[in-house]
Amino acid sequence: RSELEWSGKGQETEALTQKLAQWLPRLLDDHDERKPKLRKDVMFSYTCRDGSEVPADAFRINGLNVIARGFVYLDICTPEVEDCLASMTDYVIRSAGRSPVWMRTDGDVCIFATIVAEAVVKGWTKAPALLEKLEAQPSLRQGARPRELSQLETAIEKAKMAV
Repeated sequence: RSELEWSGKGQETEALTQKLAQWLPRLLDDHDERKPKLRKDVMFSYTCRDGSEVPADAFRINGLNVIARGFVYLDICTPEVEDCLASMTDYVIRSAGRSPVWMRTDGDVCIFATIVAEAVVKGWTKAPALLEKLEAQPSLRQGARPRELSQLETAIEKAKMAV
């Protein structure tokens, strides 16, 4: 989220985006999406005032939607950012199939796919294959509201024209 606060800062934004894109896949790829907390060897835990140790929270699809939307909005299409988007897509697909219901939000996969379709329109080279993987998911439209479904269909149509 702090990356988005820097969105008007040019080169600083690109550098922050690159760092996030290099760092995030490790967290996503090494996490068991069925669990709400990250393992200590994946991400350091924090210590409470009483001295107890609490593992870091895991990512949820709706959190990845915020990050992915920032990447696409900023349109910093580098190999690292595209690799990160691929890692995010894999995590979304795994999470949609295995995460507990309480870790999900209605329409979260639909929203993520809409963002990936927007990346296709902007010419991101790996995005068409990622969108194809998302379109093949049975959970793509699950729980999505009519407005989200409409936005997805419009984005997919635009993506198909752009390829």
